[in-house]
Amino acid sequence: MALSLPTALETHYGFTPAIIFALLLTQLGHGRFALPWLALVVGIHFFGMGAAFHASIHHWVGTAMCLSALVSLIWLPSGQPLGPRRG
Repeated sequence: MALSLPTALETHYGFTPAIIFALLLTQLGHGRFALPWLALVVGIHFFGMGAAFHASIHHWVGTAMCLSALVSLIWLPSGQPLGPRRG
């Protein structure tokens, strides 16, 4: 059963602003930007983890995630549904 945004917020599922923005993008007809947006937000968090843990691997992972999110926006065709082509 799919939950609408107000129902999910009222039942305290712990939606973060990033997920809410992704759902908003989908509702406004720009769902193709939702996954790159979430990948960018997650990637940005790795930079903070790298600074906190003094581990450069987190910086590399954050860079890779942010770049993949930005590159996917370029390669993602406009108006095309995500998934394999049928027929």
